[in-house]
Amino acid sequence: MSKATILFVVSTLLLVGVSSLNKSEACGGICPGGCFYNGNREKCSACPGGCMKCSDSNTCLQCFPGYFLNSDQNCVSCEVDGCKSCTAPMVCTECEFGYFQVSESQCDSCGHLCATCSNDTICERCIEGNGFGVYMDNEGGCYTCSAGCLECTSEEVCTRCGLGYALIDEGCVECERAGCLACDGDTTKCTQCDGGYYLSNGVCVPCPGGCASCNSYGKCDVCGGLYFKNSHGGCTPCTANCASCTDGTSCLHCYPGFYYDAEKGECALCASDCAYLLSKNSKEEVREHAKEEVKEHAKEEN
Repeated sequence: MSKATILFVVSTLLLVGVSSLNKSEACGGICPGGCFYNGNREKCSACPGGCMKCSDSNTCLQCFPGYFLNSDQNCVSCEVDGCKSCTAPMVCTECEFGYFQVSESQCDSCGHLCATCSNDTICERCIEGNGFGVYMDNEGGCYTCSAGCLECTSEEVCTRCGLGYALIDEGCVECERAGCLACDGDTTKCTQCDGGYYLSNGVCVPCPGGCASCNSYGKCDVCGGLYFKNSHGGCTPCTANCASCTDGTSCLHCYPGFYYDAEKGECALCASDCAYLLSKNSKEEVREHAKEEVKEHAKEEN
C-alpha cells in the first residue's frame, strides 16, 4: 500500500467516521467494545463485566468471545483456553481462529501460521500473511516466504513480489531507488513511485513535505490527509487532532475520539467514564490509536 493511498484512506475514513458539527454525533459512534454511549451524560460509559455490547450499564446484549450470556443477562467465562463461544462453563461449542476442538472442555492450537486444522499435526489452511507471504509444504506445515515475497511455492521459489521489489530468478530483489514502488527487471530504474514522489527518467523525485501528488518538486498538486494547501503551493498541517481542514485556524473534521469545540476553535477530546478509554485517554495515545486503525484498514484494502 503506497503512502498516497494510505493518506487518502486516512482522510476518507476520518471524514466519514467523525463529524465535527455535532458533539453527540462525533462522540457517540466511537465507544469501543465494552462501552456504550450515555446520551444523558454525553460520554462513553462501561458495560457489565465481560460484555462487548450493551444498551446500558445493567443490560448486556452480546458478550466478548470466551464468554456466554446467561439467563440473567450476565456474561460468564467459558473457562476454556482458545474457546470462542460456549453454552456453560467448560462446555465449548466453537474454538477461536487457529484452534481446533479436542473436547467440550479443550481447544488446542493448530500451530504456527495455521488458520484451520483438525489436529496439531496437519494444517488444512494457512493464514493469509499481512504484508508477507505464507506457503504450505507437502507435510502440511505453514512457513513464511522469503523477504519481499507475497506469494511462493517454497522459500526458494517466489511467484509474486511486494511493492518496492522486482521478481528476478524466482526471488525478490529490492529496488535501489528511494521512493520506488516498482522497478521490474532493472532494480536501478524505477517505473512507479510511492506517494509523495514523482517519476522523472527512472528516478523518484520527492514532492514538497506533506504532499501526496505532484509533477515537480516546487509545488504540490494534491496535499495528503491532515494537510491543507497553502498560498505558496505547499502543504501545511491542520491544527492538533484535526483530520481535515482548509486553513490553519479551523477544522472540518476531527480525529476519532474528538469533537469540534466551536467556542474554543479546536478539536476537544470526547469525555468518557469507560475504563477502556480512560486507559488510553491522552490526546497523543488516542491520535496514534486512530492512525494504527487506518493503516490496518489500508492493508486490508490492498
